[in-house]
Amino acid sequence: METTNEHYSLAWKKIYGEALGSDGVCYFTMGFLCGATEAIHDIALGTFDAKQIRCLTKGDKSIRIDVFRGLRKKLKESVGEGVPQSFDSQPSNSETSVNYTEVMDALLSNDLAGDEETGLIEAYGGLITRHYSNYYNLINVRVLMQLEKKYKRDGILKAKSIAIKSAQTSAMYLLSNLISSTEWATHIAPSVKTTEDQLHGILAFINTLGWGKWEIERFNPEGKTSFNITASSESNAFLKMVGETKAPICFFLEGMVTGIMNMVYNNKLAPKMKLDANTFNKIFKSDTRYIVTEARTRMTGEETDHFTIARKQ
Repeated sequence: METTNEHYSLAWKKIYGEALGSDGVCYFTMGFLCGATEAIHDIALGTFDAKQIRCLTKGDKSIRIDVFRGLRKKLKESVGEGVPQSFDSQPSNSETSVNYTEVMDALLSNDLAGDEETGLIEAYGGLITRHYSNYYNLINVRVLMQLEKKYKRDGILKAKSIAIKSAQTSAMYLLSNLISSTEWATHIAPSVKTTEDQLHGILAFINTLGWGKWEIERFNPEGKTSFNITASSESNAFLKMVGETKAPICFFLEGMVTGIMNMVYNNKLAPKMKLDANTFNKIFKSDTRYIVTEARTRMTGEETDHFTIARKQ
């Protein structure tokens, strides 16, 4: 397969520049091509392997990936929907001028299709994918299990830190791009009168991404704020992958809810931010940063995923 456009290589090049010590960074694409080849020809999962020959992150002008029969690997089937959870009504909040239903209907009507020339999707102020959530979930679980196996409790803490930081970084890029986007200006900004309205506008947007139903149960930016999440794609998958656990392991959700609060209240979210490691550290490592003070998730037997957030003491 040869192409001049590929999401991961373009994103890596934009953020990090050259990829050192590798043949490229298109790991998902390599795996997807192997799986697609197996599915098309009805061949057992794990039969094919891939090698990246060229990558934009290595200074090449195109990407080339070779797919071939490799050493047979034992791969588990995807968990699919996992343990799905349904809900009767969409989120709403009478304490904001943002109309969740109107915003969500407008955003869900967007045709998020790839450009005819490049195949890329440009929306919400940046480059996006319509992705398989279980890919990210599987990475989190495998990193957690491998680090626990090698480093015991210290490994669990390191895996948690990696996953939460990853989600917070995603929040930083996602929200700063969103605030700069045409979609925000058209469908959300006209209703935003206060900082709290900005938060609700972001939540209305989040509720269109397939991450479950996100609601604010209790709100106090200088005290405790509580988020309740129903039908999370993360807990859906984890319940099927590993079952119930003694401690909550929904690290993506934890990183995103703290990411949202920090971006809105600890950074005064504004369009066209400079996004780099210094910006991340300023927002997410400050003495006044928001952290999760309580987490109760479906992984620990709760009916929904619940996070309480407050400023670090």
